[in-house]
Amino acid sequence: MVPDWMVADWMVARGAVIALALGAGCGPPEARNEVLHRDVVAESLDSTYTLSIYIPPELEGVSGAPWLLVLDGEYGHIEADISDQLIAGGQAAPHVMIGIGNADLRDRDYTPTEISDEPSGGLDDFVGWLRDDLIPELEAELDIGGAPALRGLHGHSYGGLATTIALLTYPDLWSRFGATSPSLYWDGAMVFGVEEAFASENDDLPMRLYCSMGELEAPAMNPLFEEFTERLDRRGYPGLEMKAEVIDNHDHFSSWEVAYERLVPHLFPPGEAMR
Repeated sequence: MVPDWMVADWMVARGAVIALALGAGCGPPEARNEVLHRDVVAESLDSTYTLSIYIPPELEGVSGAPWLLVLDGEYGHIEADISDQLIAGGQAAPHVMIGIGNADLRDRDYTPTEISDEPSGGLDDFVGWLRDDLIPELEAELDIGGAPALRGLHGHSYGGLATTIALLTYPDLWSRFGATSPSLYWDGAMVFGVEEAFASENDDLPMRLYCSMGELEAPAMNPLFEEFTERLDRRGYPGLEMKAEVIDNHDHFSSWEVAYERLVPHLFPPGEAMR
């Protein structure tokens, strides 16, 4: 099992990398439009989250645009810069990026089962709030999405675990999933039981899925990743468009930016017409 400090250090390292990139002008070119930030209150969760919203120039004034919800997205700048560069270069279809920040609550919100010695097991409640409150509010306010075919979800680490569980338990909410360095070890790798239950009742998984792991992850991570992705592949779901890869020379902390650059074109392929 990956130690708790690793997940905490992932957040610290990610924040440090983003701060360094923003301060030093590193990373992709700055997005053409501004990233907007605001707080939203989730009364059912007694929590407040920070949103980062980026709308590329191609989608200004466009109704029903596809959009990607990025977990751990309280910063949003690097994700917006990468998405914008890919859109401007014709490597990805235009889409709106909305990051939701969760640095203090991710252990609770991104894990599907409760472990007694830490705050956990709140994924169903979190997704319920997204489904019933946040998604309808954003889609009405920004005039985006409106159907699962237009919605994507991305997460890294615990967020990758949440995305993987959502793929199998909320297929009517999103149709594009990016799970990078997912913490599949959680609660005795219970995700495999979730996958078995899904497969027993479904003969198709009509989704786009990008999933990745860094080559230099902790020992427990890669074997579980390989087993899970191979299992999905063996199912032979006719509608599943999956890209699974191990990113060479990267670990849990360094792989997220590279993975994001690769998942966006898979989830929003260039030339794709809005559905």
